[in-house]
Amino acid sequence: MKKIIIILTCVLLLHTNIYAQKKVKVPQKFLQSMQGDWKGKLTYTDYQDDLTQVTMDVWVQNTIVNKKLIKQFFYKEPDGNTKQKSKSQDTIYISKNGENWIESGYKMPFKIKEYTTKKSEQSSETIENGVKIKSSASASSEQSIVMETTEDDNNKKSTIRITITTTQNTMNIKKEVKYNGTDNFFVRSSFYYIK
Repeated sequence: MKKIIIILTCVLLLHTNIYAQKKVKVPQKFLQSMQGDWKGKLTYTDYQDDLTQVTMDVWVQNTIVNKKLIKQFFYKEPDGNTKQKSKSQDTIYISKNGENWIESGYKMPFKIKEYTTKKSEQSSETIENGVKIKSSASASSEQSIVMETTEDDNNKKSTIRITITTTQNTMNIKKEVKYNGTDNFFVRSSFYYIK
């Protein structure tokens, strides 16, 4: 009888874990938080040795057309003086069920693994000679998604994990790679943008 209870408990836990993974969804409005003109820095791990870090200035113009985010990317090489436009635009959309992120340039859709939101409120008062002369309040929110897909990176079969975090004035995009047959992810690229 104990064996049956243990087996049923294990099956139930496994089923709950699988079911929980399937339920992670990101709302369509997440793309709206990425909309706008952004400037920042890109730091990436060089493909030649998977060690050397390169940093450059970057800009992105994100617009939404028919529930799709259109990204136009601009960059300045570390030793360059001119802003250059990338040769292509990326298109991103979220599947109707909210469980997948589809981005041009990738063969397979990303499976959404996590979606979180955080809200915070701040207030302040200015007091002079015991008299309140000014008070202010502000609220901010942060959204974050973590997603994964399988894809070649540096001509090697890999798991790609992307984390995107947005606030009203910041956007961070981190791409991590784990080559098949290895145990750890490393950071391939990090974008840090402000509006």
